[in-house]
Amino acid sequence: VFGMGAVKNVGAKAIEEIARVRRESARDFEDIFDLCGSADLGCINRKVLESLIHAGALDDLPGHRAAQLHNVDRALQFGNRKARDRIQGQASLFGGAQAESVKPVIEDCEPLDPLEEFSAERRAMGFYLSGHPFQEYREFMDSVPVSTTARAANLGEGSWVDLAGVITSFSESRDRNKRLYARCHFEDRAGMIELTVYSSLYETAAPMVKSDSILLVGGRVRVKGDGVREIIADRIVPVNEALSGWTRSLLLRMDFDGRDDPLAELNGFLAANLCEAEDGGVPVMVDASRGGRNWLLRSRSHRVRLSLETLRRMRRLSGLQSVSLECALPAAPPPRHRNGGWKGRRES
Repeated sequence: VFGMGAVKNVGAKAIEEIARVRRESARDFEDIFDLCGSADLGCINRKVLESLIHAGALDDLPGHRAAQLHNVDRALQFGNRKARDRIQGQASLFGGAQAESVKPVIEDCEPLDPLEEFSAERRAMGFYLSGHPFQEYREFMDSVPVSTTARAANLGEGSWVDLAGVITSFSESRDRNKRLYARCHFEDRAGMIELTVYSSLYETAAPMVKSDSILLVGGRVRVKGDGVREIIADRIVPVNEALSGWTRSLLLRMDFDGRDDPLAELNGFLAANLCEAEDGGVPVMVDASRGGRNWLLRSRSHRVRLSLETLRRMRRLSGLQSVSLECALPAAPPPRHRNGGWKGRRES
């Protein structure tokens, strides 16, 4: 349960109007057209509707979020027509229950990509509620040997740490040389920690800092005067680059029982995602079972370039039981000598 008043662009008037209509009608809204046709659109405008949709407040109504967004204009037009009819005292020509037939039907469309939907949800509410981008990269996130913000919050000065998460807010400042740097809030599944990206890195990393993407951050711990830890970033890598560059091998566990040509679909998938080893391809192994027997199949020629779309296609393979990745972090860069130098060890 999440308070509507905390959703961006949704003010008290809109909330009170929605509550009034539901209270007086003693029923739930049928769809987005019913909402706009029943409420005073002087209190509920496009921004309010879009924010409620992005926040998931209308998820119980017909249509996924993209479809609801696609129908916002039609819903507002319908609501304005209903309002004019009420003002003019007009009644439907047919009357009774048949009047409902003039209400538009929601038009369908392609759903939002989950990452786009999560990003819009976080912008509407300030955090992820219905899901998390990590879920889209779950095989990689479960395999890459990073630490957590909770562990980093207890490390000593200068300890190197690798983290995977999302920058949820940032502010820019200028250093003594007038160059831009950023202070950020970095969140993972374990919590949040402060992250500083100095100008030497921020010159190239600014687009990543400003994005909603999952980032792999490497840096060293600084213990501030109040004992709170922050991370001084030395490396920021987008998740797709880390997925393809840090994965050493791919293992698919598959059940081939009940399939006449068990390798046909698998070979089709591999053929569609082939690349050369020098292009960053990952070797593939298949742990296959059929008729109570197991085989470990290793391709000498097939290598796959990993991406989010590749992971999604793998999950749809018939008979797939699990996907395992073997990942290795790149070496930490040499210690930065700042404020008397760094001391510590790598944490993973």
